[in-house]
Amino acid sequence: MKKKPLRRISTKKQAENKVQRQDRYDMLALFMRIWKDRGHYCASCGTYLGKEARTYMFDHLLEKSKYPALMMDEDNIFLCCWECHSKKTNGHPTKPHQDAVLTYKQNIGL
Repeated sequence: MKKKPLRRISTKKQAENKVQRQDRYDMLALFMRIWKDRGHYCASCGTYLGKEARTYMFDHLLEKSKYPALMMDEDNIFLCCWECHSKKTNGHPTKPHQDAVLTYKQNIGL
């Protein structure tokens, strides 16, 4: 008698992981569109970012953890170098970075 293949039961955790993978894929696609459309310079200090995009170069002006609905908004993405991104993440954004956050908040009515 031939055995039937076991049917894999999807768990809630597996479903969540699938959604997270899709979110990462969508975000990387957004980053690549931004990379193609914008100059490859830090919007804060003007440093040339090179020919190849890196994920650290794409800063969410309003953090994904606090504003998940805005994580895929292209206007919420600030193209910057590692140093400027780190300064903002550590609570010491450069003036241009800080201005971009304030302008974005005003534009969305926060």
